[in-house]
Amino acid sequence: MLGIALSGGGALGIAHIGVLKALEEYNVRPDIISGCSAGAIAGALYCSGKRSGDLLEFVKKAYTYKMLQLRFPTKGWVSLGYLRKMLIDALERDRFEDLEIPLLVAAVNLNTGKLEIFKDGSLVDTVVASSSVPMMFQPVKIGDYQYVDGGMLNNFPVEPLIGMADKIIGVNVIPNIEVPNKSISNLVGIGMRCFELSLEANTMHGRSHCDILIEPKKLHDYRMFQVYKYEEIAQIGYDATMEQMDEILKVVNSKTPQKIPHS
Repeated sequence: MLGIALSGGGALGIAHIGVLKALEEYNVRPDIISGCSAGAIAGALYCSGKRSGDLLEFVKKAYTYKMLQLRFPTKGWVSLGYLRKMLIDALERDRFEDLEIPLLVAAVNLNTGKLEIFKDGSLVDTVVASSSVPMMFQPVKIGDYQYVDGGMLNNFPVEPLIGMADKIIGVNVIPNIEVPNKSISNLVGIGMRCFELSLEANTMHGRSHCDILIEPKKLHDYRMFQVYKYEEIAQIGYDATMEQMDEILKVVNSKTPQKIPHS
């Protein structure tokens, strides 16, 4: 049984589309997916029966129609209402139980302060909650509790797959690389670097449990809100996966690495 873990990362999560495209071309299909934030969005669409081309169209539409509509709510700077609408339009059914592939989604319960892994109930509510970065997006109420981005505590939810999947492919779109002094020479640069390092700290355990770890280093040249560079970001994910394809096929016990021609 093959599991795939997809990390959060804002626009960098578009790289997941390229990863899934490369895997599709070699007929490598997951039996279960775990995701957080952007990884939860990609996972929900993929598990519902969409394929990489559909996911890229989803991103194009999100950018074209300005998915994030700025306003001033009381609990966050930005509403994710448009993401909700797009997910409702894209998904035939709003239930985890109706997905073609099982999906696990990580979100943080603000009331209890604990990470929760969702596998049933409302798919849209959970995915939007998993994508709600604190202080920027509004929390999402599920039941009696308020939920925000799972990346606060685990941006790379590999652990939920342990014991459920025999082999795990992990895709982390926020790789840690050494940065030059010029990138941390001002308040914004230092703040972004500290944020990246906090995510690095909460992904270390999960990374150690991956049979295959895909971390496209070129993504470090991009920022989390550069959705308009979706084609470049998706291509980086694709290229990074193709570079590891021989190893991937060996791990998942695929036979002849025969590429499936494009239709």
